[in-house]
Amino acid sequence: MSNFGLQQNTSVPLYRQLKDKILSDISSGKLAEGEKIPTEIELSELYNISRITVRNAVKELVAEGYLVKKQGKGTFVCLPKIERKVVHLLSFTAACDANHLPTHSVVTRP
Repeated sequence: MSNFGLQQNTSVPLYRQLKDKILSDISSGKLAEGEKIPTEIELSELYNISRITVRNAVKELVAEGYLVKKQGKGTFVCLPKIERKVVHLLSFTAACDANHLPTHSVVTRP
């Protein structure tokens, strides 16, 4: 079974590679806000890695606000909250850019 882009022979840990892959899918829109991600077992089978490796990647993404776990339901994509420190006041646009969030959107009427 293949790792679908995860490389075993590199200095970058597998959990970090998986984390970056999930972040890339969120940024590109492959995973939308509110969408359920595959279970730990499904991800471990898909990427041929251990559940502990998957758990570490998901744990970091939850801590950073990109995913939220709902007991008995699964793990879902969410947009991270904009964090700012009083010492570093930013404009709304700069804060969105710093947190990799869209700075504008277009609303169309049907």
